[in-house]
Amino acid sequence: MNITKIAITGHTAGIGKHLHDSFSHTYKVLGFSRTSGYDISLDNTLKRIIEETEECEVFINNAYHYDQQTKLADMWMEAHRDKDHLIINMSSLASDPIFEIEKRMPYIVPYAEEKHRLNAKTFAICDVRGKCKAMSVLLGIVDTHFQNPYGQDDANPLEHYEDFKNRGLLINPGDVTDAIKSCLELYKNNCFIYSISILNRF
Repeated sequence: MNITKIAITGHTAGIGKHLHDSFSHTYKVLGFSRTSGYDISLDNTLKRIIEETEECEVFINNAYHYDQQTKLADMWMEAHRDKDHLIINMSSLASDPIFEIEKRMPYIVPYAEEKHRLNAKTFAICDVRGKCKAMSVLLGIVDTHFQNPYGQDDANPLEHYEDFKNRGLLINPGDVTDAIKSCLELYKNNCFIYSISILNRF
């Protein structure tokens, strides 16, 4: 597979910015973020993004806003079903039951459930009889200053982030970019990694 154009949502901060800046050296990269006029909380914005990424072989579904990531993944699949294209869904290890988020970090349970639905959409895309494929990137705690969208309760939602930061164990966005680059090299050679997990070193 030949890759010439890559689209990235949330390209002006955090992981998305690192991906955008890095891939821009090799590919034509289209970025979509709220600061550039693309608010993914709005359904009409999702439609615009789908229309404007018709020729992109790879779509990195990075920006998070509740279940809008899952909706965008579904729309991408429908638009690219018969194309040898790839969507990379940026997910979270919070979605994996093994981490028992409801006990450890109950304040992000809705977030974990949304990411679980995104993972299910990745599998559904791969299961459809079509050329379009999908991949999930399940991340641990990354150095992106993640803000809990559900507010705070008695537990401190930044407790784990600050603990990992103080111990120098946050995942670097550059390492995420390197992992995705490796996956794309495999994809260009006619195979692909369906799911990859990037954990913090304990």
